[in-house]
Amino acid sequence: MVQAVRHPDGGEFSLASFEETYGGPCIGHGGRTPAFAIGIGAVNFDGQGQFTAVDIQNLPGSDFRQRRNATFDTTGGRYTVNPDDTGMIIAPTG
Repeated sequence: MVQAVRHPDGGEFSLASFEETYGGPCIGHGGRTPAFAIGIGAVNFDGQGQFTAVDIQNLPGSDFRQRRNATFDTTGGRYTVNPDDTGMIIAPTG
């Protein structure tokens, strides 16, 4: 269960404000219908600027009836949080 709490007026956000595991679906069309890729993933933010993630995708094969699965693991990612609650996710490769 995730509980949302309103930040006080004039309050500021920090890395510690973003400490949780988040998950959800992803759909990539890539200009194709039906969807080119469908998957689900989870990202864990540690509250200190580091994250890890896993993503499982169902990708097309040589025709519509043939599909293949691929798993993508991200370790050693970084993130930033600005005082106004904007920020950036930085993948390990860049």
